[in-house]
Amino acid sequence: MQILLRNKLHVSRRSHSASPESRSEEAERRERRKMEKVLLIFSVASALCAVSTVPQRNYHVIYEAKNWTEAQSYCRENFIDLATVEDYNDLSLLYSRVDTRQVFVSSYTFEVWIGLYTDLNSWRWSMSDPSFYQQNESFRNWYSSQPDNSGGDEACAAFVGPYNGAWVDTSCAQLLPSVCMNVSGINATFYL
Repeated sequence: MQILLRNKLHVSRRSHSASPESRSEEAERRERRKMEKVLLIFSVASALCAVSTVPQRNYHVIYEAKNWTEAQSYCRENFIDLATVEDYNDLSLLYSRVDTRQVFVSSYTFEVWIGLYTDLNSWRWSMSDPSFYQQNESFRNWYSSQPDNSGGDEACAAFVGPYNGAWVDTSCAQLLPSVCMNVSGINATFYL
């Protein structure tokens, strides 16, 4: 009987040896380890998402008519620059931003400034930072027989609707709406 009482006493002591405080501390440690794992997974996932080096372009149509130089100044003061276009995806996005009811210059066409101009040797983008462009700085979408420098003073480019955003060269003094751009992303540092 004495042995039986000792065994019961020993079992009773073991079950009470872990006080409610130590059990609570152990539960807290387990919970903290779980949270640390979740935080680590979240941190790694966030880092992987931020690895993209391609800047994201956002286009803003300015409906107030300006000449090309005024449009460029306005875009640089309020955004990044006049819009650049590297491929048909950019062109489609840019074109989709235009409310055609606000830009028609005749009953069926409109022109809107983009950041393309010529220095009489070649066509180039207003945004001159070469690190901005991925591979398609030379992308062009000229309307048929353009550029033609008609009249000898067409040194700026506009996209024309409703011709799916094809481009024309036109006089930089012409008053047109314009498309500005903002750029975001981890590589969105530029030199104008």
